[in-house]
Amino acid sequence: MLDGASMKGGAVDGSAWSGHRGLPGTDLESALVGVYSARCRGGDGSGMGRILPADRTRFYGYGRQALTEALRLAGVKEGDEVLLPGFLCGEVLASLAVLGTVPRFYSVDERLRADVASWDREVFGSIRAVVMVNYFGFPQFLGPVQAWCRAHGATLIEDNAHGFLSEDGEVPLGRRGDLGVFSLRKTLALPNGAALVDNRVNNKMDPDGFSYGGSCRLAEWRYRSKVVLKRLIEWGGLKSALVILACIRMARLAATGHAIPVSSSRREITMLQEACSSLTPQLLRRCDYVAECQRRRTLYQLCLDLFDGAPDVRPLFDHLPDGVVPQGFPFLYAGKDRRSLIKTWGQRGVPILSWPDHLPAAIHLHAPDHYGRVMFVPFLW
Repeated sequence: MLDGASMKGGAVDGSAWSGHRGLPGTDLESALVGVYSARCRGGDGSGMGRILPADRTRFYGYGRQALTEALRLAGVKEGDEVLLPGFLCGEVLASLAVLGTVPRFYSVDERLRADVASWDREVFGSIRAVVMVNYFGFPQFLGPVQAWCRAHGATLIEDNAHGFLSEDGEVPLGRRGDLGVFSLRKTLALPNGAALVDNRVNNKMDPDGFSYGGSCRLAEWRYRSKVVLKRLIEWGGLKSALVILACIRMARLAATGHAIPVSSSRREITMLQEACSSLTPQLLRRCDYVAECQRRRTLYQLCLDLFDGAPDVRPLFDHLPDGVVPQGFPFLYAGKDRRSLIKTWGQRGVPILSWPDHLPAAIHLHAPDHYGRVMFVPFLW
């Protein structure tokens, strides 16, 4: 089973780190090395079919490609309106731009929950599809959304880009809406990879249907290069990870003027033309999913303890429900000096990123304050 409720203890070996209460057998440095060195290995891929059933799943290079096809299957056409959260990466809008559809945004609160009851008070027009996001692998409560969609004749698309391997009770995330979108590369070390699952009764998915045929050679080269670096990190430990990351950032700064990749607003209207790598399904069959679930849950508990009492840091989710396999450790940062926060923790080997790297331009100027304060510790490099 991939159910988090069945997991005991952690997947990280090492001596106890005395600075962290309630984490016997967990060594901080080993855990952090796992963030930088994680790869698909040691398993036979068992359990994946329950999340991505072969007769209902089609693979893509990126989640936004899968979302475009989900909108097509929902019958969304040019001029139709799609309801989606304003708190998301602007590049998601490329899926709507390809079809000429109109985005309508709903807001989420500081716990990233939607107030569905307020939707009928908003002037949304005629909504053809609703997109709900399982932020950082934590399930959205879909009951009210499903009722709203039934009442308005809308298709519910569950955006589970962050939540591959997470469950809501006995149901995998991404399998609760009419259609489910996964960005597998955000959970597993893959060249690229996303999936679309059609959950509607009696619907089957042609695995050879519409897809993107662009070259994925660059993605595969990056993946193979990263595998080499991950092996070096396994051998050299956390210090080697920090040196490697510093060298990569220096090279990127020299080449682009930015040490950290910067998104362009053009991503809101430009779809990536890149096929799913042939390496991706091979790697998916090579993964030990139970161990990956344990690794991520152990890291989350470690982060809860690590950031306990840290100034201006408030976890978005202060406990880890059974079945949740987190993408990372998200928190709200109330301080004013993000760069100092990132630098201070980065020197200890704890990576911190802002999310999203850019909000949709349409809501950027009037977004709620908490949209700009969400940061997280990623569990995969």
